[in-house]
Amino acid sequence: MRGTTLTAIITLVAAAAYAGPAEAFRCGNRIVIEGDDISHVYHICGEPSARQHWTEVRVRPVYHYPYRYSYRHRNQRYVANVPVEINIEEWTYNFGTRRFMRRLRFENGRLVDIRELRYGH
Repeated sequence: MRGTTLTAIITLVAAAAYAGPAEAFRCGNRIVIEGDDISHVYHICGEPSARQHWTEVRVRPVYHYPYRYSYRHRNQRYVANVPVEINIEEWTYNFGTRRFMRRLRFENGRLVDIRELRYGH
C-alpha cells in the first residue's frame, strides 16, 4: 500500500515538473508566452525566418446602456455590431533540422497563438 502511494506521488510530481504551458515556447534560454507584446518577442527571439501581414475586419458587439435608468427598464441594454479592423502578423521561426518550427500569430501587436510546425530545414 505504501509503495503504491509513493509511486503515485512520484508520478504526479514528475508530470507536474514536465508539463509546461501549451501556449509558450523557448527562445534560447527565455520563454515567450501568449499575451506578450510583439516588440518583446522580437527582442527575445530575434528576426523571424518569414513574416506575413494582413488586415481582417471582424464584427464585435458593442453594448449600449440607456442614459437614464428607470426602475422598470434598468436591465435593458442595446447591442450594436460594429466592424473592427484587426492587424494580423504571422511570424515563422526555423530553428534548424533538429527542432520544430514555430508559427506565432499576433493580433494588434499581441501574441495570441503559438503553433508547432514540422521540423525545420
